[in-house]
Amino acid sequence: MSYLVNSNKLLDRISSDAVPLVSLFTMIFPECKSRRKIEGTADDLEKLRHYIQMDAIRRSELELCLNAYEEIKRSREEVEEGLEKAHGF
Repeated sequence: MSYLVNSNKLLDRISSDAVPLVSLFTMIFPECKSRRKIEGTADDLEKLRHYIQMDAIRRSELELCLNAYEEIKRSREEVEEGLEKAHGF
């Protein structure tokens, strides 16, 4: 079964709106493939990854977006850690 419901929104707002959209998606479409995996996962990025791998129509684009988001998040954390060390915190 293919769904277009969340794919466009996920591309636009992966950092803030994606997880609530995926949760809403699983409520509206309880027969979706990713529902059981999403319900059993606490990590927001893993929830997105399960949705993308199992239900998204634009899977490759969303995977690229999620990977880019994760890389940016890691980079920010490294910069913050470096700044804390430089300032002696």
